[in-house]
Amino acid sequence: MKTFSKTARIILIQIVALTILLYATQMIKLPCALLDESEQLIRKFYWGEDENQRKIHPTCWEVICRSKECGGLGIKNLSLMNKALLAKLTWRLIHNPNQLWAIVLISKYGSSMVQKRWSSSISQVWRAVLFGGETLKQMATMGTNLSENTTKERVSST
Repeated sequence: MKTFSKTARIILIQIVALTILLYATQMIKLPCALLDESEQLIRKFYWGEDENQRKIHPTCWEVICRSKECGGLGIKNLSLMNKALLAKLTWRLIHNPNQLWAIVLISKYGSSMVQKRWSSSISQVWRAVLFGGETLKQMATMGTNLSENTTKERVSST
């Protein structure tokens, strides 16, 4: 690990670690403990730490996770990406109900995303769709609040 430069480590993280994890997070809500542990392993690899040796981190991890345009290195936050990808999955189910995977899910669980919410017999994919639906609702609420505040600011400034 000592032979890799920080640039090489970033490339390996983005190509290998994040690709594998993001593939899994597209269809399943991964447990927070797994995402946290994966992120911890990525951090240790980036900083060049091993089990016996800790190093001083000159930059906080949140700065490193920023996009390159904002001064970061573009490493993705796994829990946010999981939420975003599951919201995208739900969005695709709502707007493309004629795709085969959507037909199968809708025929098994129904078109309402409120039914069988906490049943233990539902599949991981349907759980992911329900979680993505909750995320979409939160985003819609935030968007409504933002547009209302923007409208109020425009009215008060005129």
